Amino acid sequence: MIDTSFIRLDAAWTVAQALEVLAAVKTKRVIVHRLDPQKGEFFYAYVRDQLLAQLQGAGAGYHLVDALNLHEYTATPVIAGDQSGLDGPRVVVADGQIVGLAVPGTRGVPESYNAQPRNLSAEAPHEVAAGAEAPIVVKLDALDVDVKPDPAAKPITVAIGDELKLVVMASGAVAIKGPTDATLKVTADEATQLFTIRGTKVGDGKVTVYAFRNGQGVGSINVQVRVAAAPTDTTTYERTIAVHAVDEVADLALNIFEDKDAATYRMMLVSKDLSLNYAPFGPITLAGDVEKFFADIYTDIEGILNSTASIKDKLEKLATSGSYLAERVMPPELRAKLWTLRGKIKSVQVQSAEPWVPWELCQMSNAGPPGAIEVGGFLSEEFEVTRWLFGVGQRAELSMKSLGVVVPGDSGLAAAGAEAAYFNGLAGAARTVTKIPAKPSELRSALAGGTFDVLHFTGHGLAHAGNADRSQMVLDGGAAFTPMDVSGVVANLGRARPVVFLNACEIGRAGQALGGAAGWPQAFLRAGAGAFVGAYWSVADATASTFASAFYDALLNDKLVVGAAAQAARAAVRKASDPTWLSYVVYAHPCARVAGP
Repeated sequence: MIDTSFIRLDAAWTVAQALEVLAAVKTKRVIVHRLDPQKGEFFYAYVRDQLLAQLQGAGAGYHLVDALNLHEYTATPVIAGDQSGLDGPRVVVADGQIVGLAVPGTRGVPESYNAQPRNLSAEAPHEVAAGAEAPIVVKLDALDVDVKPDPAAKPITVAIGDELKLVVMASGAVAIKGPTDATLKVTADEATQLFTIRGTKVGDGKVTVYAFRNGQGVGSINVQVRVAAAPTDTTTYERTIAVHAVDEVADLALNIFEDKDAATYRMMLVSKDLSLNYAPFGPITLAGDVEKFFADIYTDIEGILNSTASIKDKLEKLATSGSYLAERVMPPELRAKLWTLRGKIKSVQVQSAEPWVPWELCQMSNAGPPGAIEVGGFLSEEFEVTRWLFGVGQRAELSMKSLGVVVPGDSGLAAAGAEAAYFNGLAGAARTVTKIPAKPSELRSALAGGTFDVLHFTGHGLAHAGNADRSQMVLDGGAAFTPMDVSGVVANLGRARPVVFLNACEIGRAGQALGGAAGWPQAFLRAGAGAFVGAYWSVADATASTFASAFYDALLNDKLVVGAAAQAARAAVRKASDPTWLSYVVYAHPCARVAGP
């Protein structure tokens, strides 16, 4: 059998970069890959210690192609089939990918390689000097039994030749030098990719590595790096996760990466058929008080709901808000691309590192000749739009057999009784409905039990400026339940992978807490919820109740996927004088279905 334990280096890397990787990855054999646009593709096989000896005498800034004096006539021969009687090492290539090294006395390529679950890890130094550079080593290797993945997430199974798209972002006291994305090709053993960071100032920094497969986010890793004037900690820091995936992907994935220090973000589009293969857009700058900017937009929309203006004026105002938002948060090239996809695709999933933007509210438009702008529907009107969080495993299958309903008795909402009666009507032989008392201690206890696969709340909600984890579900007597309560044993709610629907004002908004994305969606999804539904702004009582019943009917009776159910519920309550139909944000896999009868 061939030796599949090797590390691949790129001939364009510098000696310093190669030495950093070789110090971090302890494999016996090394294959240097060289791609010459004029002469072709070549491979060079080395034993690790021999290669290190050659590199020690070379200048750190030299590229490997020069330091090792690589030529086409010195390349290691390549084999692609079952061979014996080798007179020297051979690089084994199958389907265009390196799969190992054959040496004398072994046979060549085995007939097949089984796909296997993998771990993704990122390694960086604990400390780096201000102004200095250091490597971030990202590795994909066999599943480590010591790494405990989310039991409900399916570890990603990749075969030799598969590709992962890696995107890195830095914040705080560090920045990325050079490329911020790369394609990692899966080999038989361990695949490695190198990125470079630079210390920009003394302080704490963070590097986030995002991984995608076929456009589907399969994991993200945060690595902390300290920038010091005179570093004393020479150890490295490594974080490992079991990357995961779902069987289906959205027709279009819109991935958004935020650079907090520069107040910018950039975007990446991937289509299911890969005709848009990680297409980049941006960056876009969001300067000033971003939280206040979007809070003002929500206030304007609530003003539309409560105004005495004509239906025509309300419609035009709502459209103006959507057009203005799209022009501020979407590059013209992205708006043009989305316009071409109207009527051609159904599902769109937004995965975003920023917590602010109500992407559902962006109105589609197309800029033709001067003065000839075409206007379409809102993003959530044109497509089945759902959202998700980077690094959280998605659920392709939902269960709705044990419903927990929370309806405060003193909310004063006229439709609350009808909504509670609707849920009681869902009870039957295959489904139970339990009324959870609207008291903080009893709600905590019910969630900690981890038995409810639906949690529905009908009542009042309040966003909290400056700390989204202090947003409130208002319970009986004005008592507050906040995202901070979804911690400790309460996070056991995730054992049932519930659909969480908080039908209250402002409860779908996300924001910041301690420098990270926070709020109700983040709290429930990170605890293990399979879906989350909430409203960005204040909603009308009766139409909010209609939206909820239409959403559940579409899931349970019409057997629609979540993305289609959300779009159907919007259509059911759409009225020119009431923007409630646009207020809801839905976090879920767009193709998720309810299992069972």
